[in-house]
Amino acid sequence: SALASIDMARVINAIGYNAVVALPQVGSPLAKMLQKYEIEYIEDCPDVINFTYHNASSGIIKASIKHILKTRYKKKWKNILKIVAPDIVLLNSGAQNPMISIVRKEGIPCICYVRETIRYRANNIFNIILRNRMAKAEAVLFLSKFDMRQWRIKNTKQYVIPEIVGSQFDGQNIEKKVSDPIIVLYLGGFNYEKGVQEIVKAFSFIKEKNIKLEILGDDGTFLYNYSNFYKRILYFKQIKVIKDSRKLITELNKKGIQINIRGVQNNVNKWYENADIVVFPVKKVHQARPVYEAGRYALPVIVPDYENFEGSVTDGE
Repeated sequence: SALASIDMARVINAIGYNAVVALPQVGSPLAKMLQKYEIEYIEDCPDVINFTYHNASSGIIKASIKHILKTRYKKKWKNILKIVAPDIVLLNSGAQNPMISIVRKEGIPCICYVRETIRYRANNIFNIILRNRMAKAEAVLFLSKFDMRQWRIKNTKQYVIPEIVGSQFDGQNIEKKVSDPIIVLYLGGFNYEKGVQEIVKAFSFIKEKNIKLEILGDDGTFLYNYSNFYKRILYFKQIKVIKDSRKLITELNKKGIQINIRGVQNNVNKWYENADIVVFPVKKVHQARPVYEAGRYALPVIVPDYENFEGSVTDGE
């Protein structure tokens, strides 16, 4: 979604408006990319007040705790809105839905880009609350027709705007050559929902030596080594995935299986150029930018058989 925000900002600027991107830290890699495209931004913003209840989240308890902890930033966001004085606020995630009422109270129109798939039963009480919140926005955007159907938000304008792949791939050569060894590319870091443990376990069954796995994304070092007590409880499942996956990778590498942990990458072009196949084994229905990026490089991609991929992946093609 961070990369997608750059693409959206470029579109906004290209049609004659001025996009300002709010960043939560100073000197982030995202800031350098925004500078490259001459996109205005502000840094050191507080965390967005969010409610992360969707199909790739860890449940209502965790979402509620995070929401309560972040409500203390309400006054800071009101001050930012007064200083920037935007004509429209575009929220880059459906999880940012608590911000809709804050923005609207300042008399500013608000658009919410829902990048998440609704969680399990469509009519549970928490999904109904989210629907009602999102309906207060001037417009709601979705990545796919599937998601728009599932959310069933009423009484507001709704549009499907599929993900695009632009900011990191302009002018890149997409000609592919099969490599030796065969390179399997996984993007998603050491994340439970994105299935890092599934792809690592799968490699434990591989007997051939001419295949290797490249793992891109957050390697979990900071969460695993520097989390305080409350974070260790809140992210228990995630920390266990990091620990177990790293242990298995070490064991497999000792046996001659090639698994490389590459960490966060500012530019993933070279990884797609060298890869033979992309695997994205998400454990829950989830939005998958690697699918679009694999398509940009004419690479085969393996994903679970989820309905929300119906608009971007055709089995066997």
